[in-house]
Amino acid sequence: MHLISLLLHYPGINVNVQNPQCDGATPLHLAIVYGHLGICYLLLNAASDVNSVMGGLAPLQLAEMFGNEAITGLIKMHAKKTQLENTIFARSASEGNSIEF
Repeated sequence: MHLISLLLHYPGINVNVQNPQCDGATPLHLAIVYGHLGICYLLLNAASDVNSVMGGLAPLQLAEMFGNEAITGLIKMHAKKTQLENTIFARSASEGNSIEF
C-alpha cells in the first residue's frame, strides 16, 4: 500500500482513468472487485469519482453487489463528507467568511 500511496502523489496521476478492456473500470472499481479496503481508502482520498460507471455499476453498487460491507460503508462515508464539503456554508467558511446570527 505504501507504493500506491506514493504513486497517488505523482504529478499528473489520473485516479479516474478508465480501462476500456475492463468495461470502463477505474482503479476504484478494481480495488472494490478485489476487496482492497485500504486501496479504496487511498483512492477516495485522492479524489476518485464515486459516480464513475463500470458495466453499468457505480462503485457503491459494485461494493454492495460483492457484499463488502466495509467498502460499502467507506464509500457512503466518503460521499457524505464530500456532500457536506460542497455545501454553500462549507465553501463560504473555507474562504474565510462567517455568518453571524
